[in-house]
Amino acid sequence: METLVEVDKINIDIDTAIVCGQIFSELYSNCIKHAFPDERSGNIKVTMRRADKGRMELKVVDDGIGLPEDFNLHKSATLGMKLIGALTTQLNGEISIDGCCGTSVWITFEGKQ
Repeated sequence: METLVEVDKINIDIDTAIVCGQIFSELYSNCIKHAFPDERSGNIKVTMRRADKGRMELKVVDDGIGLPEDFNLHKSATLGMKLIGALTTQLNGEISIDGCCGTSVWITFEGKQ
């Protein structure tokens, strides 16, 4: 597996940084555990950047096997996905997931400085 990290130079408060770190950790470990079964190789890309209107965007993308067609974040029973949803809510953020060609998860939230 190869990982590419692209992070803009941004300033956020410590509480937001901690929550972002927890979200990142969960998303990244999900990639490692689920995206590349049977020792497949692949890529993971992590970005954190400024988005529109003072918001920030954290994005984790892999080119692995993707998500099941019937995947629904709000109905997911896994502890990890519940944690990601709860932490996103804590940031007053929004989460989007695309699982058709690998998995892309991006979270936008207001960037407190």
